[in-house]
Amino acid sequence: MFRKTLTAIAFTALTIGSAQALTIDDFSFAQGLSANPGPSSSTATDGSIIGGDRDATIVRDSGSQPATLIFDSGGNGTMAISNATGGTSTSTVLWDGVAGAGIGSLDFTVGGAQDAFDLRVVANDFAAAVTITVFTDAGNAASLTHNSPGGISGPANIPFLFEFADFVTLLGTGADFTSIGAIVLDVDTSLNNATDIELDFFGTTTTTVPEPAALAILGLGLAGLGFARRRRG
Repeated sequence: MFRKTLTAIAFTALTIGSAQALTIDDFSFAQGLSANPGPSSSTATDGSIIGGDRDATIVRDSGSQPATLIFDSGGNGTMAISNATGGTSTSTVLWDGVAGAGIGSLDFTVGGAQDAFDLRVVANDFAAAVTITVFTDAGNAASLTHNSPGGISGPANIPFLFEFADFVTLLGTGADFTSIGAIVLDVDTSLNNATDIELDFFGTTTTTVPEPAALAILGLGLAGLGFARRRRG
């Protein structure tokens, strides 16, 4: 009984201050595009996609061979962009609900518990310029561009974060992250030729460090578990 109580304390400490992330797209619904030269566009409709709809476009900016944008290639639940030697491309993914009806003025902060977008980098040979743009139903917008980490051989799961506080006003009064109607992800591979990049999961996360009290409770729980184990031995 004592051990079960300590286990519960440790679990509680791990969950204090955390909140369920909002999943925008886990890339598990298949969709494939090939730009030769492009642009190539298509729409995927599935319940696993926020708002129920994903509009994707890829344009081959340079090179003579096709550039591809593939979701869930081989059933691995990723978004993969590939460019042939000497080639670059720009991919744009839009989540704005079925037939552009919007995603429902969603609270991306999840009641103030989330403060950043989270993309996971599985693999890439070179960095790519990634831009996230958010729109409110009132016509305001904000965006943020970061270069992805490069030289990841994979398979990896490297967090690639876009903090809400860093977004720059694009239209009107900028973004109200408690009421988002549409979101756009742009991936520009023109920083280097023949860039391949694979992303896994797109959603929200928190960058908040656990409160000292929570860490203290966690330490107490783990220490108690160790003590109980020694007693049992």
